[in-house]
Amino acid sequence: MLKKTQNRMFYVLVVCSVFVSVLLFIHLFLGSLVMNYEKRQKRELKLREEKVQESGSLIRRFPDPEKAIEEMEKKGQELRDMGLTRKQTPRLIQLLGQAAAKLNINKVISIKPRDDLRPTNETLPEGVSKAYVEVVISCPYQVIGEYMKSLSELPATFIIESLNVEQIAVSPEKEKTPGKPVEQKSNEPLATLILSTYTVWEL
Repeated sequence: MLKKTQNRMFYVLVVCSVFVSVLLFIHLFLGSLVMNYEKRQKRELKLREEKVQESGSLIRRFPDPEKAIEEMEKKGQELRDMGLTRKQTPRLIQLLGQAAAKLNINKVISIKPRDDLRPTNETLPEGVSKAYVEVVISCPYQVIGEYMKSLSELPATFIIESLNVEQIAVSPEKEKTPGKPVEQKSNEPLATLILSTYTVWEL
């Protein structure tokens, strides 16, 4: 009888131990899941709060988003229309002046950018602009041809958009005898070149 009682108690202890172990396992397993879920929720809540703060900051800075976008697009268009930058303009003019000096062209009337000219029907990559420069020189026809040829040897690529050559008219001299003044012409024509080149934005 005693033996049966002991066996029954042992059986009850084993069952209780297994039951407690199962409960403990379920508690730990579910507890870890709950803790992990809680951590994820806290992280997501923190991210949402940061996004809300960022959105609030943007709203304060740009109360009218459409107007802000229009202004940005306008500024971008101004940069594209600007063509030459302040750093690039002197360098290009210097290159064209050096080419004239090598050919001993003493009468360089002017070398200047033409901001009034714009490319037509031409799609340029983002960050690239087409710039125009006007060169006015006075020299013999042969030297004009040599100058145009020398442009292809410069570090920057210049394209001749147009060329206008005219004979320079000197001041009329009056004849000793009464009569109409005679207009004499110089041997050196006046050449006006419109050149173009591509420049990269320098912000």
